Amino acid sequence: MRLILTVCLVLLAVSTAFSQDKFRKDKNLAAYLLPSGETSIYRKIEGLEEGYATTGEHYQMITVIDEDGDVLRIQLFDDIAVGLKIIFSNNSGMIQFAWF
Repeated sequence: MRLILTVCLVLLAVSTAFSQDKFRKDKNLAAYLLPSGETSIYRKIEGLEEGYATTGEHYQMITVIDEDGDVLRIQLFDDIAVGLKIIFSNNSGMIQFAWF
């Protein structure tokens, strides 16, 4: 079972590297590989913002826009217990990835 999981993770890493390789020349682009196999492209529209949350954790955040004009903020915390937040435009929702 571990071998199968390891192989799947390696294949995912390789496919992600190939999809992001074409964006390395333009530092303002990011790609998100969807489960369907399609790639969603995001363009950075604001510079890197650094700060501290009200609870004291340090973060870095960028604002991006997708091909449909939807704006997202991506907030990465130094503390993996807080992790990564994807905040949708107008604070209509949020997804958080954290290590517990």
